This record gives sequence, C-alpha cells and structure tokens, in this order.
Amino acid sequence: MANAATIAAMGAVAVVTAQAVEMTSQRYQVTQSGHLPGTVVHQQQIVIVGRGPSRQAINHQTCSIVIFVVGFIIPPVFWGGTCLMCQPDKTPLARGLNIASIALAILATTAIILAVSWPLMYAALVLGST
Repeated sequence: MANAATIAAMGAVAVVTAQAVEMTSQRYQVTQSGHLPGTVVHQQQIVIVGRGPSRQAINHQTCSIVIFVVGFIIPPVFWGGTCLMCQPDKTPLARGLNIASIALAILATTAIILAVSWPLMYAALVLGST
C-alpha cells in the first residue's frame, strides 16, 4: 500500500468514503479507501476466533432435551419449555425443542381436560334426560 508521500507525489486527491475489508485466511484487514494527501493511512488487523456455543448454551440445550424426553412420561413437564424460552443464550436445537414442548403441553393439557370432563358431561346428559 502506498504511503502518504507517494500519494502526494502522484497528485491524487480523494475523500475518505468507505472502508474496504480484505479477507486473508482467517484474518480481516480493514483499510480506508481514498484519503487526502499528507494523511496517514491506518490499518487494523481483526482476528475472528470461532469458539462454538457457550457453556450456558450447552446447559440450556441439555435441559431442553431432558424436558422434551421426560414430558412424554410425565406430560405436565412439557410446560417447562415455556420457562426455557425466556433464556437469552440458546442453540437452534434448544429453541426447536422448547417450541415443540410448548405445543405438546397444550395438546396434553387439552387431552387431560377432555378425558376428565367427558364422563362428567356424559353422565349429566344421560341423568338429565331421565
């Protein structure tokens, strides 16, 4: 990259308009495009480190899996998915399992209410008609 003295010698006059990002392997180099003669060009190296999900996100995902599996044995446990939806740090799998747990909680609760109330409504209809 040319320094300020070289640009001044060439007579190039430009206004700083944007930043260009050049990718070199896993390092990003940010440079200013265009500058005035006599100015100093600053470069900044940005290193991006891929670390994966946080410890909290992994714990959240484990809780979501446990609630989803145990909910099939004890249906009220499915409602735990509503509590886990409020957690800020979650993986896509945990989010999907929480949504599925909430949907199954609504279905299971409706089924339990109908199973309990159906015989009572039937008895009221039969005994009420005699």
